[in-house]
Amino acid sequence: MILPRLVSCFRSILILAASVGFVAAQPDETPRRVELCFTSWEVDQAGLFVTENGRDFRAIVAPAYEFGPTVSMRVGLPLRIYERVETATGAEHVIVGEGSVPPECRSAQVYLIRRPDREGRRDYRVIVLADDAAAFSAGQVRLFNFSPWPAAIRIGGDDLTLAPLDTRMVNAVPDRKHRVTLQASLQLPEGGWTQAVRDLVTLRENYRGSVTLLHTRRSFDETDPTGLRPQARMLIRTASEFVPPEPVPAARAR
Repeated sequence: MILPRLVSCFRSILILAASVGFVAAQPDETPRRVELCFTSWEVDQAGLFVTENGRDFRAIVAPAYEFGPTVSMRVGLPLRIYERVETATGAEHVIVGEGSVPPECRSAQVYLIRRPDREGRRDYRVIVLADDAAAFSAGQVRLFNFSPWPAAIRIGGDDLTLAPLDTRMVNAVPDRKHRVTLQASLQLPEGGWTQAVRDLVTLRENYRGSVTLLHTRRSFDETDPTGLRPQARMLIRTASEFVPPEPVPAARAR
């Protein structure tokens, strides 16, 4: 009686082990995704779409100098921006911009720069900045010159220049009040500079900071509160974000 029971028990263990091994061997079929948020250069951009399969198009929101709602996309797909147009055969979606999202990226900011139309259709330059902690870690300040002109920047006592639409990471050292001082100006095409703008970036422990240099082609007329004058001016947008620290591995049991 004991031997048959042992054989039956042994068979059950083998079946269970095989089942566990089969489940463990199965690949994770859940597609990895990246969260994207969009903004645009100086003017809101509407009527734009993205798609994952070429059939189902989802509208994106790209306000000027602000980020619209997040859009989730499958990792590994090219980031193509579409516009809906009317043709002789009906409405269709055509590509008006394309960018590249790093395959390891799970969160990113997408900047749209409107260029002159091509063949009667819109055309965009698309810039993607990864927001993952591996690419943008705590203690860093990311500088992005979201303007068409070169920038001169002084941050935390260090001087640097930044080309149009270029970005740079800085390991800034805050003061005792967790502040990093900032001063910047843009070089205009005619050779002059915009009026220097000063600001602060808050950089506490486990925080990262971002600095975006912006521009406007018009400014308020100081002699007429209701009027505008064609004078270029720069703006600075700063932000601080908490980055959760990596969990400390548990000590091995002795």
